[in-house]
Amino acid sequence: MNQIINWNILESSIASSIGSWIFSDAAASRLQVTMPVTAETLASKLSDCGVPLAPAPLAAAALKVCHYHGPTAAQVIRHGLANPRDPYEYVDGLAPGPSHGDPVFKHPWVQTLLEVARDRVKQALDQQPGPAEDKWLICIRTFGRPGVRCQQSELHRFLFGVLLPCAAKILEEKLEAANLSLPALRKMAKRPLKSFQEELKKAGVGRVHPETAKRLSETLCEPLEKVEKKLNLSEKGLRELTLAALELALGPEAYKRCLIFVSHTDEAWTSGKYDAALSGTHWADRVVVGIRGAHLQAGQSGQCVSSFSVENNLWDLRDFNSLGSFGS
Repeated sequence: MNQIINWNILESSIASSIGSWIFSDAAASRLQVTMPVTAETLASKLSDCGVPLAPAPLAAAALKVCHYHGPTAAQVIRHGLANPRDPYEYVDGLAPGPSHGDPVFKHPWVQTLLEVARDRVKQALDQQPGPAEDKWLICIRTFGRPGVRCQQSELHRFLFGVLLPCAAKILEEKLEAANLSLPALRKMAKRPLKSFQEELKKAGVGRVHPETAKRLSETLCEPLEKVEKKLNLSEKGLRELTLAALELALGPEAYKRCLIFVSHTDEAWTSGKYDAALSGTHWADRVVVGIRGAHLQAGQSGQCVSSFSVENNLWDLRDFNSLGSFGS
């Protein structure tokens, strides 16, 4: 039997903890869920209605939190993604006192995120060899720290590494207008300098100062890591700071002992900057979407597993001596 979700009504058990929600999206009325509902079916239905980031694990967690009532689970996911700050605005749960944060953790969307996190932590521990008492994880808490590297193209990094900033900016605009990438430039630079200059002109780059063309020709064969400008501390992010320190301390397989907790409200997460920063590394699969606020994130990781909890401010191995003080 098909059941059409009424987006203006929540089950009383859910509504009682967060108050009434109002769903005005017209597309929501078209969402249909067949009962009984599987996680795969719910994720598929949500995807059909334009709901992003609703994979099967998220759908399974919402179903569990909502006592396997498909329509309510769909509402929780839909509303949670559309209104990420709701758990922190509709409750008086952040006031000082012994119950600080408790109402936030009771919110069904936060409960769903927590359920997904528990499953991810369990999976990470199950992948470690040895008896249960020898298994452990470091939970890294981070907010707004993707670093600048993930926001810069290879072309940008190369040009600003070999040219003065003003010249690099002008040439970058010309090359982007001509749709020339760093690999394309490297291919052109294999030719003699005069031919390289002619190829640039043919590609529509326009006039390039002879000294600039010579500098490019001499450096385009060099690895990007060798010529790019070194980042200062304020430009570095999660990958260059905490993750690099952990790899130095624990070795190249440090990722197997770590999970990265990001906030579901963090623009660095929602914009895909963390994905870009971690792309191509083993860390890309170690991200857990958590809640907002370092103190609440510590509580979340503590509810998931007994672990070290590390702030993303490790930039020197001497900081590693105080890891125990971050225990959650």
